Amino acid sequence: MAKIRFKKSTVAVAAVSIFVFAAAATAALIFLLSGKNNVPKADSQAIVYKATDGGTYLFAYGQKHKLTISDDSSVLLTSDGEYLIYTTASAKVSQKYDLYMCSIKSASKAKKEAKLLDYGVEKSFKYNDGILYYSKQNPDNLAVMTTAYDLKKNKKSDVDFAIKELFLPSSGDVLYYIKQLSNSQSLYIYSASEGSKELVKNAANIHFYDDGKNCELLFETGSYKEGESELFSVSPGKNPVQTATTVSSVLYDLYSPGGNLYYFVKKESAAGWRDIIDDDMAKDDELIKAPNRNDYTFIFGFSIQYQLDMTKYNRKVSRDKIRQALDEQIKDDTFRQGYNLYARTADGSKKIAENVVPTEVFAVSASGEPSAVFYMTEITGSTVRMSDLDAQLASSSVESVTETAVAAVKACTKKTGFLFADTHSSSPVKLDAYDGKKAEFIIEGNRLFVKSFDGSGDTFSLFKHTLSNGVVSAAEMLDTGVKACSIIGSDMWYRRSVSGSSLCDLYKYSAEKEKIDGDVASFARMSDGSVLIVKNFVSSPDGDIADLYLYDGKKTAPVSEKAELKNMKYSDKGIAFIRSGGDLCIYSKNKLAIIDSDAYNIIAY
Repeated sequence: MAKIRFKKSTVAVAAVSIFVFAAAATAALIFLLSGKNNVPKADSQAIVYKATDGGTYLFAYGQKHKLTISDDSSVLLTSDGEYLIYTTASAKVSQKYDLYMCSIKSASKAKKEAKLLDYGVEKSFKYNDGILYYSKQNPDNLAVMTTAYDLKKNKKSDVDFAIKELFLPSSGDVLYYIKQLSNSQSLYIYSASEGSKELVKNAANIHFYDDGKNCELLFETGSYKEGESELFSVSPGKNPVQTATTVSSVLYDLYSPGGNLYYFVKKESAAGWRDIIDDDMAKDDELIKAPNRNDYTFIFGFSIQYQLDMTKYNRKVSRDKIRQALDEQIKDDTFRQGYNLYARTADGSKKIAENVVPTEVFAVSASGEPSAVFYMTEITGSTVRMSDLDAQLASSSVESVTETAVAAVKACTKKTGFLFADTHSSSPVKLDAYDGKKAEFIIEGNRLFVKSFDGSGDTFSLFKHTLSNGVVSAAEMLDTGVKACSIIGSDMWYRRSVSGSSLCDLYKYSAEKEKIDGDVASFARMSDGSVLIVKNFVSSPDGDIADLYLYDGKKTAPVSEKAELKNMKYSDKGIAFIRSGGDLCIYSKNKLAIIDSDAYNIIAY
């Protein structure tokens, strides 16, 4: 179960957890939605919602049941259709919660009162495959213990105390968790059969990924040098595997489990300001020492040689100050040419590019052939030498000469334009057409899509390049005046503005452009592969409303009119929403059912 989160385009759309776009209405459609329809009991539909009478209700297997739940409760309808699990303000322990479970597998069980599992627990919990995990503080020693409750066996088992964070795979019987120990944290694994076991000490930057098919946990540990660590991964049923030994940064946000993981390694010899300014006085300065008065003959307290040597030494000190200032001011990653970029693939790690920094990678291929779009840092030599700077010291302060030196260095460092590279590239391919423009990139398979924004930044032209073994084809313009785009399946979907109108048309591009619909406010891919289309959008103080349609790959069919976009959730069984006026609806298997007529908030579906 998850919320649908619409990505904002020109209108704010409902909360949906998939990609979103907008398009425009083609023709008026007639909705046959009057009267209540029964949801087939075999569909295992269940929903928890608030009604205008102030009550909280569970609808399951065609039956409606009132629940006693506080406003700040955590509520879960398990994806297996077995249980409703929730916490509500505790009747016994202040600022804690009581944990309840209600079996909803059949109408007869759903009628039974919810069962109290425990009291005085923490608000949040996790569930998978009949096992419920929750935490409770011991009133005697204040330690917080996490418990695994097997609902089918009605058996509790202690997992561990002082758990910082839980990671629960969507399948299998294991649980990963972080435990804080003094100034470090350790990563553990738990199973009902083997209990808890420490996997690794001093784990950091822990990231958990689970898309239902692939599950992986990434973490870093150790430190050879400042800013470097070892990168590991672990999956259920497997031991931790080392990905790299000296990682400086990882593109965690661009990773999908089972795909390419991109990371950075420091170059063995990073560039410095001496690669630009010729320090032609360095060797001589190493020989210059502070004059010792005992080594000189003074006549009436004066020595010409001592004064000459002291002047020479003071100039050397000034040059050292310039060197020190350059070391301190010219040390950022942008100047030092950054890192080498690698991708961990199913076939091992592969080098993609050099002289790159993490903030200047604009797109990567999530799976298949690893590739990236990025900037590089280029350095050219300067005509300025240390002896030139020394000559300026005769008439300028050290601070002024240092500013001149810093400016000279930065003038010789520049960013390239956009570049593309993959494992076949002998050198990066320049994407010159987009230099100096605001552009965004999407790599999908053997295609590179580019959004080249117009001057206003409100719309963009959409281009496509074909990629083949490091070669980038010439740009093919797909369309102009585009408002938003994204990949759905293997196709590019996008919303295009209509000239002289605030409306937009929705298109799909595979081998060629195909218009899907018009007057569309947004759209999103559903779990079954269909596309939810939001049309006839209207904004109001009480919330945004719109008409909903589904595109099945061949045609667009109506779902409902006047749906409240703030009250929309979906699961693999259908879409739940509230229509303007309070009708609580579920759309499943091409049928619409009206569950209640006085709903105002969907809590769980």
